[in-house]
Amino acid sequence: MKKNLILFSTTIIALCLTAFGFISWSESGATLGAAPEFIYDINYRSGTTITKEKLHNAKSVSDILPREADWTKHPVQRVIVSLFQDGSETTEIGDNLALNKEQTQLLRSIDYSKSFRLVATCQDQHKAVPDRELAYNLTYFITVIPEKEAEYKGGEDALIAYLKKKSKKETAIVKEDQLRQGQISFTVTKKGTIAKVELSSTSGYPSIDKAMVELITTLPRKWDPATNAKGEKVEQEFIFSFGRRGGGC
Repeated sequence: MKKNLILFSTTIIALCLTAFGFISWSESGATLGAAPEFIYDINYRSGTTITKEKLHNAKSVSDILPREADWTKHPVQRVIVSLFQDGSETTEIGDNLALNKEQTQLLRSIDYSKSFRLVATCQDQHKAVPDRELAYNLTYFITVIPEKEAEYKGGEDALIAYLKKKSKKETAIVKEDQLRQGQISFTVTKKGTIAKVELSSTSGYPSIDKAMVELITTLPRKWDPATNAKGEKVEQEFIFSFGRRGGGC
């Protein structure tokens, strides 16, 4: 009897400890079966941007790059400017950070919402092996934006809130192992309407992709169109990212 009582007490203690551990784990945020984070973001094709006016006035790569990117500290051997458009690549190469005539002409030909790439090839003395040289590249992808960008009437926060509310039913089914980063490109016209809505990558859920395309196409409010340096209305393309952050599969 005494032996059975000890065994019973041990079992009760073990169950209590297990229950306590589960509660603590749940309270820490690691709830079993929790839905993955579902992001909504309106942005550009690349994280770095430059206005067309600033790009046209650039004399060197340093005039184009963001402040935190100081390529003058690197042993740059050459700079490659590349424009990807209509399935083809146009490239111009310079000997240093100063833009040559051909590079300047290429950069000035780039229209709003288009992206280009800057690559600096560098070669330095290898610190660990003095008789060897270390070769590496510095790379930036940059999107050209209007001097005054298009704005959704009501603001970006209202736009994201609307998209979240209207897609709540579809996004309730997502699972961590299937969710990807979906992307939709769309253009704000000179009249402030939406055009050229196109799904460029799937979220892993066709039903969500379809819902998001429909929502972007039928937004309830117009936009204030983008304008150039002269105040003239111009079109601007945006990228709507949704689903997993960072595009992981």
